[in-house]
Amino acid sequence: ETIEINIKDNGIGIDNSSKQKDSTHVSRGMKITSDRIKLLNKNSERQIEFTIEQLGDSGTEVRFSIPAA
Repeated sequence: ETIEINIKDNGIGIDNSSKQKDSTHVSRGMKITSDRIKLLNKNSERQIEFTIEQLGDSGTEVRFSIPAA
């Protein structure tokens, strides 16, 4: 059993946003989220899954799948 969280927005999209930034830009929010999930998964048999993808020409969807206790 898992808890599913899906977040969609209608902005320019993650891929389009990345193209507009220079190559030295680092998304701190994405890195912090990824690092926290890796840390939680390190000590657990049931893994949290996290995906982010562009929706067509614009918009982004972020999905979390969290094992229920």
